[in-house]
Amino acid sequence: MNLIKSEWIKLSSTKALWATSILVVLFSVLFALLMGLGTGVNLNDEELMKDPELYAATVASISSTQAFTGLTAFGLIVIIIQACMMVTSEYGNGSVKTTMLGTPSRWPVPVAKFSVYGVIAAVLALVSQVLSLLTMRWMLSMRVEDKQLLDPLSFSADGVWREIGMNVVYCVLVVLMTIGVGYLIRHTAGAISLMVMWILIVEGILIGFIPWVKDWLPPYMPFKNMDAAVSGTDIADAPWGHTGSLIYFIAWAVVIFVAGVIVLRKRDA
Repeated sequence: MNLIKSEWIKLSSTKALWATSILVVLFSVLFALLMGLGTGVNLNDEELMKDPELYAATVASISSTQAFTGLTAFGLIVIIIQACMMVTSEYGNGSVKTTMLGTPSRWPVPVAKFSVYGVIAAVLALVSQVLSLLTMRWMLSMRVEDKQLLDPLSFSADGVWREIGMNVVYCVLVVLMTIGVGYLIRHTAGAISLMVMWILIVEGILIGFIPWVKDWLPPYMPFKNMDAAVSGTDIADAPWGHTGSLIYFIAWAVVIFVAGVIVLRKRDA
């Protein structure tokens, strides 16, 4: 508990924590604002109104998932950056020596870091999603007359709280994984680049263009599986359903975190 208090004092005394926390909420809310505005403009477009299929598709797109896109697309990256800096900044400024001198057994240090920022990330994810849903509903309500269109953006809508909870779990697991990567690489730019490229480049673009690999590897990509777990959908050709996808991502996060702890103990014995 003293180590957790120490990690909280170190983290809360930096401007980076407050800046990144504000950015997570800001990105989430602003993106929800744009989603509400854009959807409202489309629904009032005369050309779109004349096309029943396009209009129906636009109405069907109104969902809590749309409202939470700011968190999952941008806020998550900011959480990764802060989680990484918790580890790598200590190696950059040399304060890791003091931390390790006070904790001979080593493994409690990454556990304390995860405990502190994991809770913060969970709170940020929850607050961001609640504000995002309210923001998109408010913005859309000013652009449409049919208030039934707002039903998917209600906290009483089917699956909304499940999605909120899963996104909270998503953020916490990403913190666990990122701390592990931080101890494996120990360099801020390198660790952040690896995590961001993994999500945006490797899983988002690269895997789909590599011959042979694109035919069998995509169902086993960890972040793709977590996205499926959040949405409650099954990945085609995957040997498990969306519950299995959650377990699969948890396994990835735990393995990487444990690998980071092992490397920490060996390098800083």
